[in-house]
Amino acid sequence: MNKLFLLTAFFFISQSVLAQDYDFTGIKADKEERYELLEKIKREREYLDSLSYVRKLDSLGRLFDYVNTDTSSYLAFSVHVEHVPGEYDKLLNELSANGFNTSEGAIAFGYGFTLKKRRFIHEFDFNIIWGDKMKSDNREVVQVSGVNVSYIFGFDLLNTSKFSLFPFVTVHYQGTELEYTRNPASGQSYDNLLDLPADISHIALRKGAFRVGFGGEIDYYISKSNRAGGIILGFRYGMNQTVSEGNYKSEKHEVDYDPEITLRDSYFGLVIKFYGRTSFN
Repeated sequence: MNKLFLLTAFFFISQSVLAQDYDFTGIKADKEERYELLEKIKREREYLDSLSYVRKLDSLGRLFDYVNTDTSSYLAFSVHVEHVPGEYDKLLNELSANGFNTSEGAIAFGYGFTLKKRRFIHEFDFNIIWGDKMKSDNREVVQVSGVNVSYIFGFDLLNTSKFSLFPFVTVHYQGTELEYTRNPASGQSYDNLLDLPADISHIALRKGAFRVGFGGEIDYYISKSNRAGGIILGFRYGMNQTVSEGNYKSEKHEVDYDPEITLRDSYFGLVIKFYGRTSFN
């Protein structure tokens, strides 16, 4: 009898929730039954209140994440390749006069990290520069190479969902290296260590320079998500000017010789960035 009464009571309650007016006149019970029914209703109400709280908390959390995630800001890891023109006429003239095949210019490979906050862009890059090997018929090889560590600051003029266009200024350290190597003749043997320098030699001249520059980059979001991240394809062009530079050194000793090598006065590069969105707080 009690079970039948409770089922009937819950039926009336559930029906009344869906109705415009609440009518509980069909529920009749003695004091004990009313107490048991009241306890069940309290438990159900607490359970429903907890579900409602969780839903509200979850929705507020999602709303906070949505608002707190700036779709125009990101943190990215980038890889890039650059064509690096070079000028070293003096060195080329010296090598040509001694039977070397000559070429100038280099290619650079590197990686970097980019932080974009709204329209402002901060980037740290590291590049390794490789020039062509110039060889002679006398087993000699000369190569120009270098490293470049730079900081870039830019401002996005477009700041759209598909494109970014930003001019930038940059400061960087550039190291230049000139290597000369003479390899031993094939099948040659030696009985004395002091005989080797006459046939085998390696000279590495290095110098460092502090440079400033400017340029521009256009980025296209080839794969994107407003909340998660994606992939950016960029094209970059820049020009640099030396502010100060040191002298060439070999094994930490200064050498009074200047091959007049100029690297990366201008450059054109392809950049691929893998980015994730960041909050603006």
